[in-house]
Amino acid sequence: MPRAAKDFERIYGEKSLTVAVNYLTIWSTEQKKMKLTADSLYALGTSIRGNEQDRDQVIEYYQNALHLYQNITDERGEAEVLGGLGLVYTFPPVDYKTAISYYKEALIKREKVDDRVLTGNTLNSLGSLYYAFIKDYPVALAYLDRAEIIRSEIGDSLNLGRTVHVKAAVLEYMGNLEQSLKYYQLSFELNQNSGDQFRRKIHFVQKDNKSKIIFTPGVYLFQ
Repeated sequence: MPRAAKDFERIYGEKSLTVAVNYLTIWSTEQKKMKLTADSLYALGTSIRGNEQDRDQVIEYYQNALHLYQNITDERGEAEVLGGLGLVYTFPPVDYKTAISYYKEALIKREKVDDRVLTGNTLNSLGSLYYAFIKDYPVALAYLDRAEIIRSEIGDSLNLGRTVHVKAAVLEYMGNLEQSLKYYQLSFELNQNSGDQFRRKIHFVQKDNKSKIIFTPGVYLFQ
């Protein structure tokens, strides 16, 4: 297992699996049992988190899991559940302030344990929230720029297409129509290459005679 973690780090440039293996070498039997319990609680919450009627139950599962992860200093686990809590609050009824708070906590942990996939997810979610709810376009763009860089570096073209789409919308609202059109076109190409048929259909864009971009914005992606 340690060798596999090192190979993963060498190939993907990410230390998150090495961090996980290190935990197993220092935890006591009791701490490992707590880890299994926390993982089970997190899995239970995740299995029902899309159901509005189960929202309170999901939050309870996640909070209990978070407490256990914190007790054993499992920052990978903390990062997972904090991101999960952020996602829960993006479901109707949306509580974007609480979602942003949890996502910011998750981002700190995800960067610390070097989980680049989940870091990209969190940056994308924060950018989408600042765009869709707070309307703070410069802050949204800053988060999306970072998500774009990470997703490009790790070759996550499917999610990169989604980030680029939201970034195009932000640039349009900021009045940067040329850059916006460029990113809408890039988003279409990425989604076409990754086989995301739904987003291919919503990314057709053009300019009218008044140089305004015409498009259907689609669905924001929170992760």
